Amino acid sequence: MPPKKRKNAGDLFKCGGCQRSYYELEEFISHKKVCDAEQEAEESENTAEESNHQSPKEPPKKRGRPSKAELAERERRREEERREAEALGGCNKCDGCTRQE
Repeated sequence: MPPKKRKNAGDLFKCGGCQRSYYELEEFISHKKVCDAEQEAEESENTAEESNHQSPKEPPKKRGRPSKAELAERERRREEERREAEALGGCNKCDGCTRQE
């Protein structure tokens, strides 16, 4: 029996996903279906993980009445601005005014 003739590299069917090579078209087609299904499952799994691990977004802005802490912070800021205006010699008729009279 003569030795089997090796096929050329051009005769190979190469899978793009896993880089396996097949000499027979039927083997390649059956492998390709399985390989493509595995890749799709892996991609959908990865996209699901990415959507779960996204960077945290800013919490939605609250509507309605501000909390006591927010009100206290606003009042503290206004008081600081008033003191700064007094130190600069403002008119003291409004909060934060730096106008000289």
